[in-house]
Amino acid sequence: MRVEAAALNPKDVVIRKGKFRVLSGARFPKQLGCDLVGRVVDLGWRAPTRYAAARVFGFYAGYRSLRGSIAELAAISIDHIAPISTEIEAIHAAATPLAGSTALQALRDDAQLVAGERVLIIGGSGGVGTFAVQIARLLGARVVATASPAHAELVRALGAEQVIDHSTADPLQTGPYDVVLDCYGKQRAPRVAAALTPRGRFVSLVPSRGIFADLIRGELLFPTTRLTSVKPRSADLAQLAAWIEARQLTAVIDSTYPADQLTAAMHRLETRHACGKVVIRL
Repeated sequence: MRVEAAALNPKDVVIRKGKFRVLSGARFPKQLGCDLVGRVVDLGWRAPTRYAAARVFGFYAGYRSLRGSIAELAAISIDHIAPISTEIEAIHAAATPLAGSTALQALRDDAQLVAGERVLIIGGSGGVGTFAVQIARLLGARVVATASPAHAELVRALGAEQVIDHSTADPLQTGPYDVVLDCYGKQRAPRVAAALTPRGRFVSLVPSRGIFADLIRGELLFPTTRLTSVKPRSADLAQLAAWIEARQLTAVIDSTYPADQLTAAMHRLETRHACGKVVIRL
């Protein structure tokens, strides 16, 4: 692919800092970037000819296999991309694949969210959170989300019927919820349990020792606990593209940077104050 734009994710920060060396491998340097959008310029032997010269978007999976999307040219598996209309601006297309797929798989597959249920999204203004609010609504749920006062109106506009200021109130006190989705990875199952309905589900997006312990003990002691491990699926990417093209889903862009300002873009992401996605134009 000839890359038009790529997006940064918290995964890039932890890989760059060497925090996930068990997963990513200890050898450095590593190329950064997961999301990308661009035009196909060459096909491998396994790729269908319909992808020739197609405009596609997708993302790299895992940690050890990360090649890096912040590049003029990128090679990616045909299973990790899907076509996307040329009418969708590059920065919005690049911002969607990983965060959108994470939100979709967390809510649809791990939480098994159904229409009419009440869901709490902790971190509703972040990269995944802004997609999760919208996708939860598309799945028919009633959405409550946390956000700072500066981002509250945006999160309401995305579809949250209630926005809680996480700096002044405990969102878990406003239950019961059928699903709690923790985009920050700071919650633990024992504490979330009190905010859930009898058949409630708790889903975290961030791997940690605490969450792994909750997963092991959860079948006996806690409500259903899941840790989302997102996988690139062409069908899911096609669904995201369809929602975007139908104007039912939108990527929230915090900021864009040229490739030679990658350091500044990483600093912006590391502030943890970004509302939506940080995107790199190639």
